[in-house]
Amino acid sequence: VETLLSCMVTDTASVDPVIFSAWVNGVQPREVARQREHGLYASLFGSTPFDQLRSDLRHRWRSAQLLNMQECQEEFQVCEWMAPYLAQPQQYQTQLHFNLTMEQLRALIAEYYTFDEDVMREFLGKTLNKTVVRELEDIAEQTKVPVGSVRRQFYNLKRILSHVEQQVAVEKEAAKASGKMMTQTVLSMIDDVFMLPVELASMYMHVIFLSCNRIETFKSRLNVLDFKEVNSLTGVVCALWGSDVSHDLDGGFIEAMRVARDKLTTKEVFNQYRKLALQAYRHLIEEHQLWQSSPVLSIQLREQATRQKIASVDQAISVVIRASAQIGAGLQEWREVRDLFIDVLDKILEPLHKLDMTLEQAVLLFQVLDKVLPQLTA
Repeated sequence: VETLLSCMVTDTASVDPVIFSAWVNGVQPREVARQREHGLYASLFGSTPFDQLRSDLRHRWRSAQLLNMQECQEEFQVCEWMAPYLAQPQQYQTQLHFNLTMEQLRALIAEYYTFDEDVMREFLGKTLNKTVVRELEDIAEQTKVPVGSVRRQFYNLKRILSHVEQQVAVEKEAAKASGKMMTQTVLSMIDDVFMLPVELASMYMHVIFLSCNRIETFKSRLNVLDFKEVNSLTGVVCALWGSDVSHDLDGGFIEAMRVARDKLTTKEVFNQYRKLALQAYRHLIEEHQLWQSSPVLSIQLREQATRQKIASVDQAISVVIRASAQIGAGLQEWREVRDLFIDVLDKILEPLHKLDMTLEQAVLLFQVLDKVLPQLTA
């Protein structure tokens, strides 16, 4: 029996980081070649102006320009050949064209999947369909990002989104058949296939959460939020209300909010909750002196100002309690989930804003509401 063995030995592949970054960002080879020319000219002729070069040196420069352009085009072509293995890193294990260390591969994948925040802001909460594809050129013009880069970012997001949706569906079916809980997290689903850094994978997870739940982020009152702010807000929602193993909200949390809403519809329970919360909140405000009036005011006037603040909180706290429970309980309906950010803004943040509450005071209020809830007797 004759056995044939093919063997190829190569050096570790070398990827020019400047070329690769330019390619990832949609820059054309001729632009990179033009950027390189200044350094290339200086290395060949120093500071001598072109019009003072002899004819043979001018010819040499033109040849150098041509070679520079050809080199840039060839390196861009190498990046194009690598693209399928960066888009689907698992395919890299079965190819023989590029010999990269795992560290090099992960660095290239991370850069390939990085995104421009202004571009990603345009994708938040949208269904990634043909309508969005037709908008890519408009997004490129609006964000001043090359259309090639916008297209890469769109298809990267769509690829990860499709994988997570399919994997979650498979995990749900397996859990249903076995009667066991789902165990694989969304982050591990992304890491197993795309090998992204945790921070980058987390941002994709947040974008996927918004997209799958179709959460509204484009109404005029939310347009003031940039990607970092929306990502941070979504991270809090996912951490406190979401599920690690899917893009759904936590069923236990929604059920608990439904029970809380039903309890608070009882007048006695609601009044008890409001009274306990207001007492605890007033105690902490006075203890930490979070509402300090101007020192030029008399003690009597400062106490009067504090009483007015507490009275205004008393008026708004019932609105906040009811709205929080209502929003939480309504998250079992997709229409309510879609308007989550709008509802929080209109029904909770606006009343607090009218009270001129600082962030510290608002956080303290919700901590108090959470702390006194178990004290309800009904």
